[in-house]
Amino acid sequence: MTTIRKIRNPHVPEEIWLHILSCSRDPNFLWSVCRRVSRSFRSHVDTIFRDKYIKETYIVFNDSIQARCVRYFRVETTFDRFSEDKTRVFFKDTTEEESDEEEDEDEDDVFRRHRIRIENKHVPQKWKEAMRWYTGPPLGSNNPKELGRVDQPPYMIRVRRDLNDTEIPGLEIDYEKREVSFDWRAMYSMFFREEEYVENKIKKMAQQASVDALNLQAMVESGGMELIDAMQRLVVRVKTSEDDARRDARRKRLNDIYVAHGLSGYDSDIFSDEEKEILDQMAASRLTLDRMVMSDDGGEQEGDDEGSESDEWEDMGEDEE
Repeated sequence: MTTIRKIRNPHVPEEIWLHILSCSRDPNFLWSVCRRVSRSFRSHVDTIFRDKYIKETYIVFNDSIQARCVRYFRVETTFDRFSEDKTRVFFKDTTEEESDEEEDEDEDDVFRRHRIRIENKHVPQKWKEAMRWYTGPPLGSNNPKELGRVDQPPYMIRVRRDLNDTEIPGLEIDYEKREVSFDWRAMYSMFFREEEYVENKIKKMAQQASVDALNLQAMVESGGMELIDAMQRLVVRVKTSEDDARRDARRKRLNDIYVAHGLSGYDSDIFSDEEKEILDQMAASRLTLDRMVMSDDGGEQEGDDEGSESDEWEDMGEDEE
C-alpha cells in the first residue's frame, strides 16, 4: 500500500520575511498588496513604514494654489516623533532653522528660498484661515456642520516619489508651534488607496492603448500616417490616460466625502477652474519628483545630492506663479 505524505511548506522565520519586505522600494506595493497578505505581513509593513518611509514623507501646507494668494504662506513639515502608543505621528516645521550653507547666501537667494520668513508672525493666522476654508464651516455660516471647500486641501503629501492631496485623518494642528499630528496608518491607507485606484485604471486604459497601437501600426504600414505622427499620438494617449485616471480618482474621493455629508455629490463642472489649477500643479510637482535623484535601482546614491533635492521640493509650484 502506497503511503502519501503530506508535504508541508517550510517555515520561514518572521525575521526573514521582514528582511525580504524591507528590500522593496515601492511603498505603494508594500501598503496596498503586501500588508493585506496576513497579520504578520501587516505588522512587518507597519514596522518598515515606522522605521523608513515615515522619514521619506513630507507634508507641505500652503495656500498658493488657490485664488486667495493674499493669504500666501508655506509650512513644510517632516517627521519629528511618534506618540507613546505609536498610533499617532508628529510632524514639525523646520523651515526656520538656518543651515551653515545659508549663511553664505546673498539676500536675493534668501528671499527666494525662504519667503515664508519675511512675515513669519502672520503664518499661524494665515494657516488657520486656510484650514477653516478647507474643513468648514465657511466664514459667516451659522451651521457648524456645514462642509468647507474639501476640494481645495491647503497641503500636499509626498511619500517618496508619490504625491497627492488626500485626507489626513485625525489631523490636529498646533499653529504656534508649527506642529501637526495625525493617525499615520489611516493617512497612508487614504493615500495609497487612491494610488492603487489610479494604477488599476491605467492598466485598463493600457489595454485599449494596445489596440490603438495596432491600428496606428497598420496606418503607418499602409502609408496613411507618418511613423513620427503615430508615435506622438500614442505618447499623448498614454499621458492623457494617467491624467484622466488621477482626475477620476480625485473626483471619486471628493464625491464620497460629499455623499457622506448628506449632499448630492461632487459637481466637477461647478469647480472646473479650481480643479484644473490643482491637478495641473500636482502634475508639475510629480514631474519635478521624477527628475530628482531618487533611483530605485541603487545606481545612484540618494544622499549625494540632498541639498538639490530639498531645493527642488521647496520650489515646487513656483513655476505656476
